[in-house]
Amino acid sequence: MQILTLTFPHPINDSVQVGDFVYYTPLTTVGTVSPFEKQDNLANVIQLGPIVAFATGGGIDVMWDDANISAPGVDDFIMFGKNKIVNTSSLIGYYADVKFVIECTYKAVLFSVCSDIFESSK
Repeated sequence: MQILTLTFPHPINDSVQVGDFVYYTPLTTVGTVSPFEKQDNLANVIQLGPIVAFATGGGIDVMWDDANISAPGVDDFIMFGKNKIVNTSSLIGYYADVKFVIECTYKAVLFSVCSDIFESSK
C-alpha cells in the first residue's frame, strides 16, 4: 500500500472529505472534432482507495494498493463516493416528535414540511 497524491487543475468538490472512496474510469474518444467528445466507460469503474488526507496545493492523498490496481491516467475520469456507514442522512430510532412554534407577531406561512421514513430494524 502506498499513498498516491492526485492533483487537479480545478477546485475539488466541497463535500469531499477524508474517508471517502476514490474511483476512476478511463475515457474513450467518440469523436474527432473536439477534445471534449469523450465518454466514460462505466463498465470499467475501478476503486482506487480511501482518501487519507488533503495534499498541499489542492490535491488529495489516496491509500492505493499499487500491487493490484494501476494508477489512473491523465485523462481518466476521477470520482468519489461517500462511506454509507458513516454518512447517513436520516433519523435513527423508532419515532421522532416534531413541534413547530412561531413566536412572532406578524403573519408567517409554512410552505412545506418533508419527512423520510424507512424500516431500520425489525
